[in-house]
Amino acid sequence: MCATIYINKGNTMTLNLQDSTHDWLVCSCGNTPLGSGFYCCTPYGKIVSPSITDGKWDTAHVLCMGCNAIYNQDTMEQNGTASHPSVVDYNKNIDWDTY
Repeated sequence: MCATIYINKGNTMTLNLQDSTHDWLVCSCGNTPLGSGFYCCTPYGKIVSPSITDGKWDTAHVLCMGCNAIYNQDTMEQNGTASHPSVVDYNKNIDWDTY
């Protein structure tokens, strides 16, 4: 199995992975951490920094970048969808340099 990892604004690196287990989150849309990925978010789906020291991320919620589904990674359950217009707009325009 090969995966293309995107590093620093367009630079890529291809990894050859031995796919022997599936112990990661797979969204109902088919997205995986090696696909569009998941980002730390609030329980309402607003993308936040993965830092727990700033108090914005509760260490549980992640957002599927394939379909905006919100998951609790502790229970692997979908808790909803990031659909509020202000959250969707914020996520579309996030400054990745400050993430």
